[in-house]
Amino acid sequence: MFENPAAFRHANLFYAERGHYGLARWMGIHELAVWRARADNEPVLQERTLVGYRDALGSLARIDRATGCLHEVADCLDELLELLIRHGRAVDARSAWTLRELGAVMLEAGRPEAALDHLVRADACYGQLGKAIPDVRQHAVCLVLLGLAYRSLGRRAQADKSFNRALAALLPIVPESAAAVRGLVDVIPVPGELPAVDGLALAEFGLPAWPLPDLVPAGTV
Repeated sequence: MFENPAAFRHANLFYAERGHYGLARWMGIHELAVWRARADNEPVLQERTLVGYRDALGSLARIDRATGCLHEVADCLDELLELLIRHGRAVDARSAWTLRELGAVMLEAGRPEAALDHLVRADACYGQLGKAIPDVRQHAVCLVLLGLAYRSLGRRAQADKSFNRALAALLPIVPESAAAVRGLVDVIPVPGELPAVDGLALAEFGLPAWPLPDLVPAGTV
């Protein structure tokens, strides 16, 4: 078996840059298989394996985003979360981030109830970690997404509470982001996209790392 994940990653990017998403995904699946095998053979998950596993899932998610398959992006995040939980990392910065990104994807997909479930869990995880998260913007992004999920469900009071918590975290460090959050009070997310907020990335996982070819329509593999 070809055991070089870096070579698969290089091939994945090579094909993706040229719009050959089927081949790119095939390479990504093979890279992920290498990291899965390594994780299965490690009683204590090594940091290098965790990072490689996460990045392989991210590479696949980039293809899935490029082809409009948000449910597959969510599947990649689900697998990452399962890996973390299986190795005793249910409450750490990566788990909080993964739950938050799942919430973002669910909002993009027009599933606010599913988004709310993940974002409430992410908020609780960030709360448990407290000062172990050095960048308060990480939690603030979660609170902004939580506000958007509540807003989508018509739960305005809870949405306002979430936005106000985000504002309290952002005002001392990034006032321009706080000003942008104020503008979200009446926003209902549109399926397929998230609103732009200055200084904050509401979705990070699986964003394409290459310019999408103009002649390749979404859904082409």
